[in-house]
Amino acid sequence: MAINRYGLVCFSVWLLGAGFSPSLQGEEPATLEPVVVHGAGLPSETEEADPTLATTVIPLADYRDRSTSVAELLEQAAGVRVQRFGGLEDFATVAIRGSTAEQVQIYLDGIPLNQASGGGVNLATIPIESIEKITIYRGQAPARFATSAIGGVIAIKTRRATSKRQTEIRQRYGSLNTYTGTGLYADSWGPTDVLASYQYSRSDGDFSFLDNNGTPANPTDDRRIRRRNNDYEKHSLVTRLGRRVSEVVTLSLYNNLFFEERGVPGLGTLTSDTAHLTTTRNLTQLDVQLTPTGRAGWQLKISPFFSVNKSQFVDLDSEIGLGQQNNDDDTFLYGTDLLFTLPWGSHQKWTVLTSYRGEQFRPENRAAAIRTGTASVRNRLTVAIENEIYLWNDRLILTPTLRTELIFNDLSANSAAQFPVSGKLSFSLQLPAGFALRGSGGRAYRVPNFLELFGDRGAIVGNPGLNAERSWNFDAGLLWTQRPYRLAMTYFENRLTNLIQFLQTSQLTARATNLAAATIRGFEFEAEAHPFTWLQLTSNYTFQWAKDTSGRAGFDGQFLPGRAQHQLNFSANFPIRWGRFYAALDFIDSNFLDSLNTLKVERRSLLSVGATARPWKWLTAGFEIKNLLSEKIEDVVGFPVPGRLFFGNLTVTI
Repeated sequence: MAINRYGLVCFSVWLLGAGFSPSLQGEEPATLEPVVVHGAGLPSETEEADPTLATTVIPLADYRDRSTSVAELLEQAAGVRVQRFGGLEDFATVAIRGSTAEQVQIYLDGIPLNQASGGGVNLATIPIESIEKITIYRGQAPARFATSAIGGVIAIKTRRATSKRQTEIRQRYGSLNTYTGTGLYADSWGPTDVLASYQYSRSDGDFSFLDNNGTPANPTDDRRIRRRNNDYEKHSLVTRLGRRVSEVVTLSLYNNLFFEERGVPGLGTLTSDTAHLTTTRNLTQLDVQLTPTGRAGWQLKISPFFSVNKSQFVDLDSEIGLGQQNNDDDTFLYGTDLLFTLPWGSHQKWTVLTSYRGEQFRPENRAAAIRTGTASVRNRLTVAIENEIYLWNDRLILTPTLRTELIFNDLSANSAAQFPVSGKLSFSLQLPAGFALRGSGGRAYRVPNFLELFGDRGAIVGNPGLNAERSWNFDAGLLWTQRPYRLAMTYFENRLTNLIQFLQTSQLTARATNLAAATIRGFEFEAEAHPFTWLQLTSNYTFQWAKDTSGRAGFDGQFLPGRAQHQLNFSANFPIRWGRFYAALDFIDSNFLDSLNTLKVERRSLLSVGATARPWKWLTAGFEIKNLLSEKIEDVVGFPVPGRLFFGNLTVTI
């Protein structure tokens, strides 16, 4: 009950802030800095940050000298949980504030990575070397994103050319015969700039783990074995060509190609020696930005894009699943975003987004008598309007947002249409002595995917009448900033309905149904300190209480699976003149894996340490130990994760 009372207090403050009267004064907008997860340094401003939303920005420049991944960096942020289905760079998904992976929208340079075919975004398919920064919106989504998100939004931005020529070569090698090589070149000639980045990585992935032989209650038959068929090889090529055509028009052509081949080892006990997966993804986007000179200040950005994703899974020996599998699934996504921004007087800034997206999913089962399935098609039209209102000498910022979508899904004779409406109201209020209030509340949704709507013509039966999952959520927080210190405390609550689950309708089939309801509430605490030039500290703690409120016998009142109640992240950096030492600790409490709360994964503490040296301006060398204590890790039963790992890094910048 204490949590409920605190939530009511915060909500009352939120309403009070929304009712303040406007001021006739005001010059430049006030800014409320987001949390910035740094490898070194304190928070800095970012163009992507919304001062009224709970936002975390991760600048990749602070991690160029380390062996890391997108999954590792995201897990450092408050309220973020990464779930790993295996070892090094294996399939990994992300959840925010107790959401599912499908409820989190992930964008790569404005192009959505979530697919209508279903499933969360695999973080292992996002190479880290070409990324400039990652912005995490917890809870609500700004209008410039075409969809609302129950679990928030992660926006990934790749690197751009600067006015100074850049040439970088990176070599990394470590445990499990893991190697990563990267080359980047960027330069500009007058109004034209160009960037090209290539990354190659590989690993044997043959770490040792304790196999319980399928009998967790009988330790006498446990044995330590090596993970087989867990190798991978990845290629990534990013190119960007930009040109300022005139003082008004700027063009940018961007392409991102990713290719991966990996073995699929299966569960820890039921392994596969031959199954493998090939993933090919190509994203292409043209940005046309119109920025007129003069006092108008409006901007128009037109961004047509096209992406193709090919997934080829082969298991001819029937080691995974039932029967032989030779699947070739293609997904095509295309569309255009028109983003218009207009300052209105000295107290308002309007943002209007019009977006069209079309998506086609074409499955092919080469091991079946009828190889090609019917294509599933989704067409989506979005209109979003947002207004930033600056009051009381810009100390109070109000940001109402309204978004409506028209979504049409088709599969042969079946069709389904959805017309969800979402919106938010968020605010930030600057107070004396470095304090600030920040809060937001709104409605979000997730429309059913193709599998839930139409099934797979096998064991899964679709339901074209499904409603979208819905969420009413709010958060309220108090922040204090006095450089070099920063503290933040946020309460959040999310009430979800129409959650989609598959119910068994016969001995061999299951049908998608709107069934469950849930309430997730909790706190986020964040702290940063830079008391000395040689010491930088960052920490966050998340508590969440995620409960089933469906009313179903046996399920109501149980904890939602995969949601740990306690999560703590702490990092310390010790910069010196010629380099730095660093350490990071990640703690995740035990959590249940099933809705009946009978299966559990144990708590874990991961400690990583490392050091980098920069004897010359053009050379950086480093060494890092991950999971120093060699803690046994298993996010999901049957998918072991490596113990202690060692990595070395070498970077040459010309």
